[in-house]
Amino acid sequence: MNNCKLYLAPMEEVTTYVFRQVLDECFGGVDKYYTPFISPDQNKILKTRMGRELDPEHNKNLNTAIQVLTNNPEHFKDFSKIVSDLGYKEVNLNIGCPSGTVVKKNKGSGMLRDLYSLERFLDEIFKNKSDDLEISVKTRIGIDESDDVSEILEIYNQFPISELIVHPRYQKQFYNSKVDLEAFKYIYNNAKMPVGYNGDIKTKDDFVHLVNQFPKVSSVMIGRGCVTEPRLFSFIKNDIDAGYNIEDKKVIRKFHDKLLDYYVTEYGPNDSVFKMKEFWSYYILNPLFKGKDLKPIRKAKTLSEYKSGIREIFYE
Repeated sequence: MNNCKLYLAPMEEVTTYVFRQVLDECFGGVDKYYTPFISPDQNKILKTRMGRELDPEHNKNLNTAIQVLTNNPEHFKDFSKIVSDLGYKEVNLNIGCPSGTVVKKNKGSGMLRDLYSLERFLDEIFKNKSDDLEISVKTRIGIDESDDVSEILEIYNQFPISELIVHPRYQKQFYNSKVDLEAFKYIYNNAKMPVGYNGDIKTKDDFVHLVNQFPKVSSVMIGRGCVTEPRLFSFIKNDIDAGYNIEDKKVIRKFHDKLLDYYVTEYGPNDSVFKMKEFWSYYILNPLFKGKDLKPIRKAKTLSEYKSGIREIFYE
């Protein structure tokens, strides 16, 4: 493998500090973890639910970058000061989230609707930037096919962005249709900063195919692929082919149980059930669970009902 780094993508309500810690303990292979986005315009952010993501104790021994979602330069600068004071070395600006509610507020990939405003925003946040904190950007390639990726890159190239992580889809595509590798290739060949890749890496072979096409890519960020197959980073890092037998299922069961135990400790039994249900929308795509019915899990309302459903999924 080249010098490409492996990053865990930020996924709201999924790749929380609980997931990050358990993934690292069980499998490892991740060079850097990105938190789900935090909106710094919230009052008393450190006391909110998302404030838990910032707690250094929750990211102990993990290389963690804090992702921020805002279009207000003052909020960004104030929040960056908090992040730096807590000892983190990187803040990642989210210009990629395609959610309609986010875009409506001109945040996330909604910032790509007005490139003049985006340029002014970036100019403000890079003015007098602290040398102790890197600013990276995660971006989409536009709102729809009418957008010119060269115009977007021209703006990014004006600023000392530490890394540009590109999800080569338009906002209106959400996570559907194929990624646009031609657009990514343009950015890869013309960006003045290191370029990372994000999007549809589901297997080790997907990763190998990508880095063979783009051997100087600085990083590959994986989200949904890792939640579906938590061993994916270790497969890539150690050049191991996936297995789908009973022993592999036991390994995933051990990971699942540790994750559940952490959630019960952090949030109590009832909330843990609802949090774990979210994971099964991804887990069920793993070939280990092909043909399994999620109905017992969907119906579960208590921890005991959930555990009963899990036994059916894993062993029957």
